[in-house]
Amino acid sequence: MKIFYTIHQFFPTYYTGTERYLYNLSKMMQKYGHQVHIVTYQPNFEEDMTKIDGLYIKNYIYNNLDITAIHIPGNQPYISFELENKIIFNFFYKLLKKEKPDILHITHPMRMTQAFDAAKALKIKTVMTLTDYWLMCGKGILLKNNNMACMGPGDGTNCKKYCYQQLSKNILKNRVKKGKNIFNQINKLIISAKFVSDLYQLNEYDTSKIEIIRHGFNYFDNYQPIKNGSIKKDFCFGSLGSLIPNKGANILIQAFKMLKNKNIKLKIYGDTTWDKEYFSYLKKLQGNDKRITFEGKYSLTDTAKIHSELDVVVQPSLWYETYPLVCVTSLAYGIPIIVPDLTGSRELVEDKKNGYIFKFGNAKSLQQKMEQAYNQKMKYNSSIFYNHSVEEESFLTEKLYLNLINETKK
Repeated sequence: MKIFYTIHQFFPTYYTGTERYLYNLSKMMQKYGHQVHIVTYQPNFEEDMTKIDGLYIKNYIYNNLDITAIHIPGNQPYISFELENKIIFNFFYKLLKKEKPDILHITHPMRMTQAFDAAKALKIKTVMTLTDYWLMCGKGILLKNNNMACMGPGDGTNCKKYCYQQLSKNILKNRVKKGKNIFNQINKLIISAKFVSDLYQLNEYDTSKIEIIRHGFNYFDNYQPIKNGSIKKDFCFGSLGSLIPNKGANILIQAFKMLKNKNIKLKIYGDTTWDKEYFSYLKKLQGNDKRITFEGKYSLTDTAKIHSELDVVVQPSLWYETYPLVCVTSLAYGIPIIVPDLTGSRELVEDKKNGYIFKFGNAKSLQQKMEQAYNQKMKYNSSIFYNHSVEEESFLTEKLYLNLINETKK
């Protein structure tokens, strides 16, 4: 089987959740004997790119994966917003017509949406993974400009009111309509949590072709089981991920500072240069509290060591996260996690058994759950374990591909 994947950005420059998902999936498909090719967008121009038909293109290998990176010069924020781009369509139409893949799997549609239109024109079966809400929200995270959560675009009215005052109502209305049409025409949609389907259904999207396949954890790359250790002097909370406003590090710091215990720590992992203005705000919130430290950028090879030093992981998200790999990773290492109630993580966590659930966006509720976590000290509890592997995830995804291809042959 020949499988083409598309993604809005990829390794080695970008390496967060969706990129890790595609990396694990494509490596497993290679192990199953399938031919895999990844087409990614590169938001930043690179000197070794070649200009062809209005696109800058380069081919490279990353850990034995064949990758084509493309870049369009111009207004990158708008390119990241739009659903229609003739240059992208023409590129994919030529590529797919030449290569004739059995499946086109869009693992994130941003910047690459018209890969779907090209595949549809060529009658190639399509799959899309919904790792966020980009098809109905130009920002992808259903978050208003004031950082308050949004329940959906309506017909574009909410987009105009809360986020894109500079754009016309017609542009926003057409974006919503186009996104819904794509959503409704994809052959299969993959989600990891029912919560995601509920939000799309609330906004009147056809969810009948959605299939739930839980994200798997890679227990073979850099995984080291954490052994029971001696009791440390200090109890340590931690968060891992991008230091950007929607990830909610600000309410985590606010909640932590309400805790008066002296023998506790908070370690915040993430690239402090990604959003310098937000990081400056976090530093002000930290103040003189020496219990809080910013640990900086980390890599996948660091995760075992990081989790060995943490007693509880906190995911303080301020958007409706679909199924963050931070939660998956924490439970895979046997570390309890505190998550908001309005996220896909809620489906993984049982309160006071393998973690805690707090009220979305509520620092006081988070502080109370952190207090409970400190008092209960449940690390090394045998009930904390994540039982979905990348093997299971890829097996179910392969089965989905084969069913689609068999439907075509009937």
